[in-house]
Amino acid sequence: MFIAQYKTILLCLFYRLLTEVYPKCKDTQTYSCFVMDSAGFLIMHEDFLLSSAAASDVEYVHITEKDKYVAEDLINKGYLRKMGCRDLEEIQRQSFYEVSLPSGGVDALGNGGRCSKYQLGKIIGTNAYIGLQIIFVYSFFIRLPRLKYLSVQRTVCLSVCLFVCLSVCLSVD
Repeated sequence: MFIAQYKTILLCLFYRLLTEVYPKCKDTQTYSCFVMDSAGFLIMHEDFLLSSAAASDVEYVHITEKDKYVAEDLINKGYLRKMGCRDLEEIQRQSFYEVSLPSGGVDALGNGGRCSKYQLGKIIGTNAYIGLQIIFVYSFFIRLPRLKYLSVQRTVCLSVCLFVCLSVCLSVD
């Protein structure tokens, strides 16, 4: 019980830092922000902070489960690739995903599908990516600054916090 509460507090602190570093994430009526790893598993999603979220709701959640339209767009553009391998002990084929973004990230705010208006950029010094998705798609073109133009200081700050939060979470188990 204590460990679950500890992880919840860490998630809340991490999300608070995320919203301070990326102010657009505070506007939860218009945007949804998330952080995912290089395999497409979500590290942070605003749904993880809901009081109704159980441990099973926040552990091993993949982008393909949570944000289907973003995942489909990433797959169609070749940025999220399904890979395979053989498990020799179980004698079966297993699938996994790999994220591979261009150096400037992905900006699908203007050219994404009707339900997949988003930006995705690498968090420097980690295997994590930050995503900003528009919740309500407006009938006019929305222009936001690209994630790659955020200051290096903010990115480094988020990288350090991500490392510390994950280190503490992993060491508690």
